[in-house]
Formats: sequence, structure tokens, C-alpha cells
Amino acid sequence: MKKLFAVFVLLSLVAAAAVPVAVSAVQETVDEADKIPTSITTATGLVNLVENITDWVFVLFLLLAVIFIIIGAMQFVTAGGKPESVSEARQKIIWAAVGIIVALAARAIPAVLKNIVG
Repeated sequence: MKKLFAVFVLLSLVAAAAVPVAVSAVQETVDEADKIPTSITTATGLVNLVENITDWVFVLFLLLAVIFIIIGAMQFVTAGGKPESVSEARQKIIWAAVGIIVALAARAIPAVLKNIVG
């Protein structure tokens, strides 16, 4: 029953995060600057491509980290003092923190690339 509840909560969070994205995708038109280039001919084109990719990675990792923090917090609350449940919840929160660090590192990649390329 607990696993079914956890799956339900996880799917609800993913659906709640996906609905605004789907609605905004329908309403907006695609600008030329937002398209992924088919051939990169300049350093600026490369930096723009890397920025687009890292923006998606940033959002994905932050979304997953928030989901894992919520699940880990729920496990802490429902652990009932069982050491193995508390340990499992702690591991989820630690890995969520690692996900946040990776997301922040993804945001730094375009700046580093700009310094290298010029």
C-alpha cells in the first residue's frame, strides 16, 4: 500500500509539473532563436546550443531533486523509528542534493565554454 501511495504521489507531481509546460507549449510560437541549429558554423552557435541543452538538464535535475526530497521527507515522517527506513530516506535526500549540485554545474558549463571559445 505504501508503494502504491508513493507511486501515486510521484505521478501526481510529474503530472502537475508537466501540465503547465504542455499548456505553454501550445500557446507560444517558436522563435528562430529557440530552434536547435542543424549546423553550427560559429562559436556563438555552439554556445547557444550548449545553453539550450544545459537549460533542459537544469530543469530536469531540479524537478527530479524536488521529487526525491518530497519522497524522502515522506519516508522520514512515516518511518516510525525504523533505522532502515530512516537510512533509506536519508539516502534519497542526499542523492537529491547531488542532483541539485549537478543541475547547478550544468548552468556553469556555458559560462566556461564562453571563456574557452571567446
